[in-house]
Amino acid sequence: LVMIIALVGTFTLIDPGFWSRIENITFDISEIDTSGQGRLFAWQAALSMTSEHPFGIGEGNFKTYIGKYNPDMTGRDTHNTLLKCLAELGIQGALVLLLLIGNAFYILLSLKKQVRILPNKNDFLWHIYGLKIALIIYLVSGMFLTQTYIEESYWLLMYPVFLKRAVENEIDTIQGI
Repeated sequence: LVMIIALVGTFTLIDPGFWSRIENITFDISEIDTSGQGRLFAWQAALSMTSEHPFGIGEGNFKTYIGKYNPDMTGRDTHNTLLKCLAELGIQGALVLLLLIGNAFYILLSLKKQVRILPNKNDFLWHIYGLKIALIIYLVSGMFLTQTYIEESYWLLMYPVFLKRAVENEIDTIQGI
């Protein structure tokens, strides 16, 4: 019942501009609106930068360099977290970002196995589930927004470590350590 009310509320409150934007989405490159095309051009420029500068162009330099790869895009952003990281920080920077993301999911997966012995395991399972969903939302939004240098993104990637420590403390308490 709550989900139905939430869905009705969501569809009632969504801005009409959002619906018109959704109607413009197409997979035919010739029909993509200018914003969508601009992102594709920016992504292409980021990949070109990476091929020419595999160790990166330096933090904060994407907007300066993009004009060299596409003059129409001068001063524009990638609108993609991974591609901006790849272009500015290089292959090694993108690898570190991917390792951080993979580590967060690995910790959550291992925690799911550890909490089975706890009497209040459901509380921890809900926290694990919530963090997984939050990370997935972050990753999906990161495909269309640049979050490379947003501190909250890295806090979100650290939350599984905090949860791991809480689970370890709970296990120690139960075992009388």
